[in-house]
Amino acid sequence: MPFGPGATLLEVQGNAHAVCARLQHTFRDVIAVATSDHVLVEHRQDVADILRAAAEAGASAGFTPTDHTIPVIYDGEDLPAVAAATGLTAAQVVQAHASAHYTVDFMGFLPGFGYLRGLPEALVTPRRQSPRARVTRHAVGIAGVHTGVYPLASPGGWNLIGRAVGPALFDAGREPPTLLNAGDRVRFMETDRDASLPSPPVATPAIPRRGLCIEKPGICVTVQDGGRPYGKSMGLPPSGSWDQETLHAANRAVGNAPDEAALEIPQGGFRARALGSVTLSLDGEPARLLRDGDVLEVTADGRAVHCLAVQGGVDVPSVLESRSTLVLAELGGFLGRALQRGDVLGVADRVAGVPVTSEVPPYSSPAVLNIHAGPHAQRFADHAMDVLLRSTFTVSRLADRVGTRLDGPHIPRSGPDLARPIPMRRGAMQVTSDGQPVILGPDHPVTGGYPVLGVLDVASQALLARLPAGHAVQFRGR
Repeated sequence: MPFGPGATLLEVQGNAHAVCARLQHTFRDVIAVATSDHVLVEHRQDVADILRAAAEAGASAGFTPTDHTIPVIYDGEDLPAVAAATGLTAAQVVQAHASAHYTVDFMGFLPGFGYLRGLPEALVTPRRQSPRARVTRHAVGIAGVHTGVYPLASPGGWNLIGRAVGPALFDAGREPPTLLNAGDRVRFMETDRDASLPSPPVATPAIPRRGLCIEKPGICVTVQDGGRPYGKSMGLPPSGSWDQETLHAANRAVGNAPDEAALEIPQGGFRARALGSVTLSLDGEPARLLRDGDVLEVTADGRAVHCLAVQGGVDVPSVLESRSTLVLAELGGFLGRALQRGDVLGVADRVAGVPVTSEVPPYSSPAVLNIHAGPHAQRFADHAMDVLLRSTFTVSRLADRVGTRLDGPHIPRSGPDLARPIPMRRGAMQVTSDGQPVILGPDHPVTGGYPVLGVLDVASQALLARLPAGHAVQFRGR
């Protein structure tokens, strides 16, 4: 079934992992979710017949899982609460968890995070009522019918019963980067030997010959380019520029390729000093030359996101086919993080051609966003799309690179949220249980359980990224 422009969601009658493995040889962006037997394929042209043929071939191709044994120290802070909730002793919880055989249902939430099916029925426990602001790397948790290991430090609402002391679940320098893949088999082994991996060392980049010295870093300024492939079921989002139209315009203004690495500057409040001569464009304006010691300042002007391109591109390594930063995974960009005061960002020499100035379309009030029908019409009331198209919403302050919430009328749903997660894509409009729409951004989780009413086209995603909190938006069906 269609999943917005340029994507197809396949419902597979057979082994979704085998289908995914086959399609990965042909298509750039493939995500498989075994629990719901769905495969999401992004493509540039109408290839429905090819997709069906590949799915049929993949379903009969077979799939060979990998077996993993993960040592665990069972000292999690929620272990006593889980024991009390299940009527077991802490020792019985540990014995039940470590004796079970698990299968990786699907990858999602974090890069390398596997949802493991096979939790004994006696251990099925609801999520915590209040998620933790930070769960440590390698924590082992249970929630509902799944268990899993947090590959990275992050917020989380699972019940923590221990910590894994085996190899890293996600390592961008490893091939493949993820330890687990959908369909693999996992066993946990109780251990008292603390062999946790140390935190990776912090790199100290060399001072470049020319570049930008950061004097005022602003709010979460990062390096972003056109984004990376969806990670082939690794749980890795595409990242990339939040506002792709402005990225392309800024890069063309300095003669770069459209998807070249640039700086993404939310709101403003950014200042940098030139080291050597640097040619740059802010938001696609005509290129300007900064000589050694000249200062560039980006002030807040009501626009939500700015893009600063430098001629030759930002000089950071390519990681997993992109120079984009994924802060949550400490991946890509400048040391995997937002820029800080004192950083010196180098300029590369990847000039593509002659500078061409192009204007980014201004936004109106209300801004009009184009939306294509999503795959979950049956999970909404019959008039849900009419409510969306006839209403005016405002951009919430709860907007970031993961997703943008919209305030306004609630979209009528049909039925409870009992469906298994399926693949998600950038621009998808998920609707929460209480009817609030959320538009997924470039750092979105690659799987999700809330139904998708529609998907924004690329131009509308870029427009939404530029809108400040409180700006009015309306939708136009496509």
